[in-house]
Amino acid sequence: MVTDFHSHVLPGIDDGSTSVEESIAMLRMAAEQGVRRVIATPHFYPRHDSPEHFLEKRNLAESALREAMSRERDLPELSIGAEVHFFSGISNSDILHQLTIDGKCCILIEMPPAPWSDSMYRELEQIWRQWGIRPIIAHVDRYISRFRTHGIPERLAQLPVAVQANAGFF
Repeated sequence: MVTDFHSHVLPGIDDGSTSVEESIAMLRMAAEQGVRRVIATPHFYPRHDSPEHFLEKRNLAESALREAMSRERDLPELSIGAEVHFFSGISNSDILHQLTIDGKCCILIEMPPAPWSDSMYRELEQIWRQWGIRPIIAHVDRYISRFRTHGIPERLAQLPVAVQANAGFF
């Protein structure tokens, strides 16, 4: 099953879809390309939004989209998560489970521009050790370049993380 693991398909919540109609069109296009599951991962920037406000917006957008999806056929399955911008202390945050994909054991994390500090790598590892949540590093292709990787691939290979890259990277 092909899964779009990082999508900004929820309407009106971030820099993705601007309307329910656009979201439905995006889901139709995904289905035409063989995608059977889309994970909606709207941006959560903890410096700009409270978890409660973000979750309220996400729930409203999800409800509106699911209602429209109920009138359609052959659309991909929709799962819900977030693209969480890394912040100092993230590994001690008690909101992580609310931001995981379908409330389970993976969380998409957007890292700041490279290079990353040792404490950032420790926080990623601690998310797994403390909470049992596997970090998935969003847009890993943005942090490494052809000749300058800042040691990121080697460091990530030592951690209990997964990575997500945009299709164009391949």
